[in-house]
Amino acid sequence: MEFLSVMHEIHRSVKWWPLALLIAAAAVSTSCSESDPGGGGGQGGHGGSGGATSGSGGAGATSGSGGAGATSGSGGLATGECRVQEDCADEPNATCFTPGNAPTCGACMMPDVPCGDDAVCQEMVGPTSICATKPCFCEPGCVEGCTDDGQCDIGQQCAPDHHCVPKECAGASDCPANFDCAEGTCSRRACATDADGCEPYCVLGHCYASLGACSLPPP
Repeated sequence: MEFLSVMHEIHRSVKWWPLALLIAAAAVSTSCSESDPGGGGGQGGHGGSGGATSGSGGAGATSGSGGAGATSGSGGLATGECRVQEDCADEPNATCFTPGNAPTCGACMMPDVPCGDDAVCQEMVGPTSICATKPCFCEPGCVEGCTDDGQCDIGQQCAPDHHCVPKECAGASDCPANFDCAEGTCSRRACATDADGCEPYCVLGHCYASLGACSLPPP
């Protein structure tokens, strides 16, 4: 009897083994399926990170921020600026003028009070009026003279007769930048290039604080 009972239990166990194997295989398959997508996603994320790094460090960005064009442009002349007449070659009929000296009128005008000397102006206009030729005057006329140095151009001083004259000097230190002391008065420094002591520009053979201007003949 004991032998029959043992054989019966063995038979029952063997009958269910195929089902147990199928369940185990299914469990393993499910586990692998769930694991694979996660691993694939991780690899895909790594690839995306590499793409971002490549984009942020691209050669185009470096070239744009430090390109040679920006460097070369900073040292050139803007349209209409000049040091010599050749700088105005792109503008037909334009002439290079030193700073502040470009013409503002075409045909000249007769002064309101023509004159031959200061005495005429002082008699007809006032004690500080002088006889001078101004831009756009066809001939000398009475104009208001200076009363202090601040009314004169750089490198000049106001004389007792109300005319602006070259500033007196004993040495170069008595003259403003871009001027030298010559024979007791300040005169604008001569130059061939900016490097000839100009602060900072050489324009048409003399030193100036700004560049010259290309100007067409006024109408």
